[in-house]
Parts: sequence; C-alpha cells; structure tokens
Amino acid sequence: MKEEQKLYCPNCRHELKIDGVFRYDDDCGGASISDKYICNNLNCECCKYNCVWNWYGDFFGGDMPFKLIRKLFLNDKYAAYNSPAKKSEIEIFGKGLKRQIYLHPAFCFWILQPFIEFKYKGTEWGNVLGRKWKLKFLKYDRGQKRYCIVYKSGIHMLIWSIKRFYNYLKYYREKQTLFGKNELKNSFNKPFSTDKRWWILLSRWYFNTFYKKLKLKLNEN
Repeated sequence: MKEEQKLYCPNCRHELKIDGVFRYDDDCGGASISDKYICNNLNCECCKYNCVWNWYGDFFGGDMPFKLIRKLFLNDKYAAYNSPAKKSEIEIFGKGLKRQIYLHPAFCFWILQPFIEFKYKGTEWGNVLGRKWKLKFLKYDRGQKRYCIVYKSGIHMLIWSIKRFYNYLKYYREKQTLFGKNELKNSFNKPFSTDKRWWILLSRWYFNTFYKKLKLKLNEN
C-alpha cells in the first residue's frame, strides 16, 4: 500500500491512526507483521473495544463482542474504508450482494440445474461500479439428492486441457525448470484405463500426434 494512502474506520469513518505494529496469523496459516491501525475516535465502538486493522484493511475485533460486530457491520462488511480489503468485499466475497440466481431444472429437462453467477467490480470505498454475469450449471448428486455439483462440458474441459499444455510449454521454454519439464511430460501420458472421458483421450492424442519431437526431447536424459 502506498505510504500516503489513508485508512478510515468502517463504523464512524474517522481516519485510522498507526499505533505501532502487531503480529497476526494470515489466511495461509503463517505469521505476518503489519502496522497496527486503530480508531482513536472516543465516541466510536471500535475505539472502545480496541479494534485493529492491518495495512490491507482486514479487521481484528479486539474486545468487541461478536453480537455487537454483527450489529454494527451488516453482512460482515468491517474492512477499513479506502483499503484493498474493502474492495475485496465487493469483488471477491460479494458481501451484501446477490451472488447467484438459481433457475428451475425444468429449463434443462431435469438433466442439469442452470444458475446465474454474478461478479462485481468495486472500489476501495466499497462502491459497486458494475456487474457481470455468467450462466453455469449444476449436476444432480444422488447421494445428497440435490443439484450441487458444478458441471463443466467436455468442450470446456478440452479447451482448458490444451490451454494448460501451452502454458506449461511457455513456462518450460522460458524457465527450463524440472517442474515445467515434468508437467509437460505428464501431458503426454495415457490416462488411466478406467478414465474414458473423451476430452482426455482427444487431448492426449493431440499432444502425442503433433508434438512428437518435444516428447522425445523431454524423455532424453
């Protein structure tokens, strides 16, 4: 974050002040250190209960009771204003926004259940700039007796498999690493005998037919 960028309390909008540094556990399970941002507005509940934010705008409740957090910050929107975390509330988590609309399986003759997924564009102040949507489908799970498995068509998976191959090829040519080499070699391997998905068989045929020289080169010691 730029040095001149200021963070603001999501409760009272008072400018947050840096009060030393603190250590916290990040989402990956590691320990991180950040400047400790606090609200020093004595009339604000965040000040009274020693709430803290890190440089990214993530919220740490301090001594604030969970019930009060839920009351003050509807839809868990407690990231600091003017921060990347506040933008993530819109673009990644869609907090307080409609994420999906589920349509009736009858539209797909009960084979699949269609649903519309929304993605939003937002700002560091929590403003929504725009919305995009994408039509997706769910497969029926007999065990759970409901539509809950995201469906990907064979065409989609074939395109994904070929794109992945070219990404690995580009990576290997640029870096010449053992990882890139091994991933490319795996692209030529035959699938398990029990795996008869057509897009896997076709992609393997494509790689082995049109990239024979590359395959020989990768297998050289």
